[in-house]
Amino acid sequence: MANGDLPLYRMISQRLGWLSQRQRVIANNVANANTPDFKPFDLKPIDYRNTARVVSKPRMTLTNGAHITSSKAAHGGPGEFRDTENRRPHTYDTTLDGNAVNLEHELMKTSQTATQYTLVTRLYRKHIGMFKEVIGKTR
Repeated sequence: MANGDLPLYRMISQRLGWLSQRQRVIANNVANANTPDFKPFDLKPIDYRNTARVVSKPRMTLTNGAHITSSKAAHGGPGEFRDTENRRPHTYDTTLDGNAVNLEHELMKTSQTATQYTLVTRLYRKHIGMFKEVIGKTR
């Protein structure tokens, strides 16, 4: 089985590609900070719900009547992911020349993207380390 066949590796690869592309889009926004009538762009977030459906979903099973049960209405059911974050449309200040790039906002996105990239690469390294441990090829 190749690494690409594992769902975690597919998700990591997809996330790293998305983060790299987002960094390019942000850099383009910053480069056009003085271009008249330029509107900043950003990438649509990745929807991992469909990716996670490929992997078998763990289901909770009540094996004993004395076990604690979960409230399906409050949590969307066992094993379900619900996006509860309040999403507000981004508002941008537009300058007199029509440019809507906010450099502080773009730099914040750059920092968030770099932090997420570091996190995902560390996750990848840890996962590879676990495989090396299992096959006996640790340092």
